[in-house]
Amino acid sequence: MLHRSPSGAKRKIRQRREEQGSRPSPFLTASSSSPTTTATPDESNYRSLIDSGAYQSILPDFDPSYVPVPQPRLNSTFSTSMSSLDITNTSISSSSTPPPPPHTKPTVEVHPMPNEERIIVHDIEIKKEKPAVPAKPKNLKVDHLNRSTSLGSLASPVSHTTSTFLNNLIGSPSLVSLQQAYNSSDLGSQELRKLDEKRIESIGSVNRRLCDFEDERNAIGDDMSANERNGEYLLSIIEKNDPSLANKVRRHLEHFKELLRFEMKLRCLMAKVVEHIRNGGDQTDALLEESRLRRRLADVNFLRLTYARRERDLECAMSRFFEEEESRQWHFYKDTLIQLVQSEEQLRESIVDSKRHLRSLHNTRPNV
Repeated sequence: MLHRSPSGAKRKIRQRREEQGSRPSPFLTASSSSPTTTATPDESNYRSLIDSGAYQSILPDFDPSYVPVPQPRLNSTFSTSMSSLDITNTSISSSSTPPPPPHTKPTVEVHPMPNEERIIVHDIEIKKEKPAVPAKPKNLKVDHLNRSTSLGSLASPVSHTTSTFLNNLIGSPSLVSLQQAYNSSDLGSQELRKLDEKRIESIGSVNRRLCDFEDERNAIGDDMSANERNGEYLLSIIEKNDPSLANKVRRHLEHFKELLRFEMKLRCLMAKVVEHIRNGGDQTDALLEESRLRRRLADVNFLRLTYARRERDLECAMSRFFEEEESRQWHFYKDTLIQLVQSEEQLRESIVDSKRHLRSLHNTRPNV
């Protein structure tokens, strides 16, 4: 069998261990040599003085019963719980306690106090009264009609729309010719009798037409009542799930109906003015009235767009509680409501015109 010789590194490690094993320990040599040491002459003299009691210390006498009292620290950063330490603990380590620090003045940060005069002046500036609003001039007139975006101002334009020009605008050719015939100076008794018969016949015709308008309005009122019952049934479904949403829809419908009536009134008046211009009437006043009505209609169109956006938002919220059939019924109710409100307002304008025409026929008399 072959034996491998150790490598160079292993041989060096083995040699180092052998050298350390053959070297004597320094601790053993020190301990063995200490008993054999001989004292010097100075050490023997010091020992003899101590043994004889003739040694005198150059240090001052020390009283072991004396306990130094530490001075109070003014700028101490320790908590108050440190003051409860036992004083006896300090007496044990009194010999090793460092001297107290030198007494110094505490550092205090002083901030300037606010000046009372400056505070008073600042309060006066805050409580300074606002300038008074000047009084409105006596001849100043505010045009509320131009506030087209205000929903609460819809009632005032409706009442103001009937201007003097529109009140005098009857629009009936038969009444105009009858008034012109009565105003002629060369009328005989037979001609006056024929004019009276014609006037009475016109009064009867206007009365019959007025009765027809009243019947139609009553029929529309019945249809509106039936349609409102359908709408309330659908709103009751919304109210069971979201009462706040149902109230919003009701307010929206009331405002929307008011807007529809206002729009229909303006369109009826516009039709009268256009007919008057077409028949060759007074052009100056008619054109001014037409321009004014067109501005009002433009404002109404702007409001219609606003209502359309609000209506889409409400219907989107209502679709969460409606089935497909109920959504279809709601759209049918809304379309029917628009048609009925417009027809009702148109009939109301026709009734007003017929009554005005009837009063004019009763008041028409020959000039005597």
